[in-house]
Amino acid sequence: MRARRKITFPLLLLHLLFLAAPTLLVMYVVIRQINQSYTFIEPGDFWQVASFGIGMVVAYIMYLYRARFFITFGVLLFIEWTIYKSIAFLPGEFDVFFTSIRFWYFSSVFTTSWLIGFGLARWRYFPVMLAALLLTLTMALRADTQFAHNSMTEFMEYGYRTLLPILAYVLYMVFMAESLRDLLEVSAGKVLRLSGRLVLFLVVMLSVFIGVSEYLEPPTKPFEAIFGGGAPDSSGGEGGVDTSSMMKKNPNDGKHSMKDYAQMKNNLGSGGNKLLFCAYLPNFLGPDSIPNPLYFTSYYLTYYDTAHERFERDSMMPSNDLFCPEPVSIPLFKTFTDTSVIRKGRGDKMRRTVSCDIYYKELSTRDFVSPSTAFSCQPITVEEEFRKEFPFAVKTKSYISELNSAYFVYNSDNPSIKAFQEIRFKELRKVKNYDKLDKEFLDYYTTNPKGPLFDSIAALAKEIGADAKTPIDKVLAVRDYFLSKDEFGEPKFVYSLQVGKADDPNIANARMLRTFLFKERKGYCTYYAGSTLFMLRSMGVPVRFVCGFLTEDRASKNKGWYWFYSNQGHAWVQVYFPGYGWLDFDTTVSNTDQRDAPRPDGTPPLQPPRAWLVVNGVAAEDADTVKKQIKIKVTKGIFYDKDFLLPKEMEFAFDAAQAKVVDEKGPRSLKEAHKGDSILVIAYDDASKRVPRPTPGVTPEQQVMRADQPVIADEIHLEPIAELKKPETQKKKPLPTSFSWWTLLWGGLGLLAFLLLLFFLIPTICYLWYRSKARNSKTPKEKAYWIYRYSMFTFNQLGILRDETETPLEYAREKIDKTFQCNFEAFMRVYLKVKYANLPPDNYDEEVMAVYLPAFAKPVFAKYKFHKLLAKFLNVSLTHRFLKRPREEKNQ
Repeated sequence: MRARRKITFPLLLLHLLFLAAPTLLVMYVVIRQINQSYTFIEPGDFWQVASFGIGMVVAYIMYLYRARFFITFGVLLFIEWTIYKSIAFLPGEFDVFFTSIRFWYFSSVFTTSWLIGFGLARWRYFPVMLAALLLTLTMALRADTQFAHNSMTEFMEYGYRTLLPILAYVLYMVFMAESLRDLLEVSAGKVLRLSGRLVLFLVVMLSVFIGVSEYLEPPTKPFEAIFGGGAPDSSGGEGGVDTSSMMKKNPNDGKHSMKDYAQMKNNLGSGGNKLLFCAYLPNFLGPDSIPNPLYFTSYYLTYYDTAHERFERDSMMPSNDLFCPEPVSIPLFKTFTDTSVIRKGRGDKMRRTVSCDIYYKELSTRDFVSPSTAFSCQPITVEEEFRKEFPFAVKTKSYISELNSAYFVYNSDNPSIKAFQEIRFKELRKVKNYDKLDKEFLDYYTTNPKGPLFDSIAALAKEIGADAKTPIDKVLAVRDYFLSKDEFGEPKFVYSLQVGKADDPNIANARMLRTFLFKERKGYCTYYAGSTLFMLRSMGVPVRFVCGFLTEDRASKNKGWYWFYSNQGHAWVQVYFPGYGWLDFDTTVSNTDQRDAPRPDGTPPLQPPRAWLVVNGVAAEDADTVKKQIKIKVTKGIFYDKDFLLPKEMEFAFDAAQAKVVDEKGPRSLKEAHKGDSILVIAYDDASKRVPRPTPGVTPEQQVMRADQPVIADEIHLEPIAELKKPETQKKKPLPTSFSWWTLLWGGLGLLAFLLLLFFLIPTICYLWYRSKARNSKTPKEKAYWIYRYSMFTFNQLGILRDETETPLEYAREKIDKTFQCNFEAFMRVYLKVKYANLPPDNYDEEVMAVYLPAFAKPVFAKYKFHKLLAKFLNVSLTHRFLKRPREEKNQ
């Protein structure tokens, strides 16, 4: 029986420092990644990591000192169950629900950490298994999450921020853990050796990080690569380069996409006069129902990458309130909601919820746009006569600020607009400073890069805002600076799409930002927004860069309808005001001379009535064309925008007399619906029909099961099963050219599985290598040595080790030959003669080796069943032990 090690307190500290602490660090990375993908009722990353750390450390210490797992883990589960049950006695129904959900989440985190602490303390290769699980988890999270544009560059950046730390953790544990586990006592020399290994490992990993970072992008870029630039194209012509416009064709759906706002290229807002989408926004002013437009937001840019000199989207930004689903991936009438962004928006003064219907035309259905702050997205149907022009539509909900009216945001010197905007400024002057704002949030949104260029911007901002006392006055000082005029009454700053290049002879070696602010003073929205951001941050005002669409009310007869063309792509800033949240500010000067004349708005699509029932099931039988009915097997669906899941599969009869029957190819007839076909049925809330109303306190499942049948259907969408049964008759689809995260996931898992297989094959590879060296040695002396190494490695993997009190011949005679009858003692006499007598092998010795080597393996392996032999040759720790002491064995 193996003797247990005595764990002293210094040794325990080393274990916690070199094993538990790195595990906690990599779990911090994973927990932050999970929080970016899912919303929990929890106070933040810190408390989650703290809970995880406490559970892991306590469990690690207990099980390192050989505590009984089943007893202690059972006690833990009992305590958690008791606390969970006691929550029911708290006063208030909401408090009970909220507290129970929070406790459930934290108990899950704590239990997981407890199991990880047990694994680290008891299982030698648990870190490798844990890292494999974490890699799978993080890649699975990203498989259903879109980056800005499915770009490989973004994945690489995600990889070196998230995946690379996990891979580094695996290498670290292989590199360090074995040495620490074999450590029996602590001394200054051993601690120094461990620290030296740690430093060496950190140097290597830092080099890898730097190398990957340098691989992703060139080290520097001019300003137009940060925010874009309407520079002349390569052909020598003037104007923006159309191929690098903000609005790009999405390879997945052939539509225009908000192409990587994080690297906004040339021609932002000048992409032509093509209609992208229209929207109905029921937001009005006063009793006369005056349209009150709002800017439509797509992304925020908050993180400045000093290495690449550009602003980027940062999923790790404090209080991430960006709601950015992929609309086309949400099922029809399914509502995707994340109300946590309201809390993370940090503002509720003068705010309310508005809905908005958005009809996509040329905008990619993968892109989400809505007034800020959006928190809900639901795909809806489009009336048949408008589907050709608007093939896709969504209903969104946003928690908007009454201070974000576009009339408040426009940067105009029109006296009437400026007078109206004073209402907003008066309200915001109630915010005097940011003294009570938490430091992490404030530092993140007020930090500027270092360097002469940004020192010049800070000096300019100090001069501009010298008399500004409140945050809003600092914002207005920057706005007024861009609106100021020279001594001749001409504007100092003008809007222009033809801005110079960084290598233009007239602006030698100057960055575009310096050129814009201090020399030419002409540019477009990205220049104004970027300059505003740097100046406000240098004045201590939290601000971020926003990309989306400028909304214009063209005094259409269709009130509340807004039309968005490709030349309305826009950039502005949002400034944070405590209590009010993030508010839009547009400092771009008027560009009316640069824009094409606006096209007249078209006819808005008719809005369909609200769907009271949406079910997706399978036809129970062929459609009854006489009664105009169809029966469908249903398990789940949507009842007045609320999901329901029936306790068991039920048949529902639908009246299809007035229903529109369609499939992906167009209109169809009811007779084409056959048993087994997948069918989506939509029933609208219509006053002419008898429709059940939502009943408070009754679950959607109960109300759906009570509904009268047959239910009058308005739309029936078919997916015939015949198409699935005859794939050979279908046209083969071309291989996808877009970046597939599921392909990446399975490829990554395959690579991980290959590496794990290679890891566990190390003993077999060593065995084959030793055998090859023994067979192919050229001289008798070399042959004796390699036969010895080959034999001892085999016995090591089988767990037959020589005691310190045994001589080599006693070991060969008593342990080996008595067990296997393989003549190992005869060979050892030859080997010891060659090694210690320093005599070359004679003919008898060579004959002994020639007989011993071919016959060695068969009698040894014959003593073991295959599965036991396989388990022994997958034990990498035994191989590590053998390879770690080669000199000792040479001297036996």
